[in-house]
Amino acid sequence: MIENKCTQWYESERCTVKNLIEYIEKTGQMRDAQIEAIKVYLFLKIACECKPLTQLFRQGFFNSIDLNEIELSKSTREYLFQNPATAALFEYACLTKDNRCSSFATKNIKII
Repeated sequence: MIENKCTQWYESERCTVKNLIEYIEKTGQMRDAQIEAIKVYLFLKIACECKPLTQLFRQGFFNSIDLNEIELSKSTREYLFQNPATAALFEYACLTKDNRCSSFATKNIKII
């Protein structure tokens, strides 16, 4: 979830570190994993304003799924809209390796 938001930020006009990252990549002195770690670090410090991760998750800062596109009961959908922390937990539970909502989680949440 964090990586997805970091990528969105990095590709946006709001990103102020593109030139720095491009320079690091161009010089070839760091491995890809180190560059990605720096991107995430700078995202958390700049775009997230150094707020604690717990606060960001509670605010739903990293939420990216469209709850209207998932088959949910009306009461569940309303609850998730009103509680971004719960929506973040739901999204995290749904993640698969390709960052899509797993069918297992969506099937089981429909019961609620």
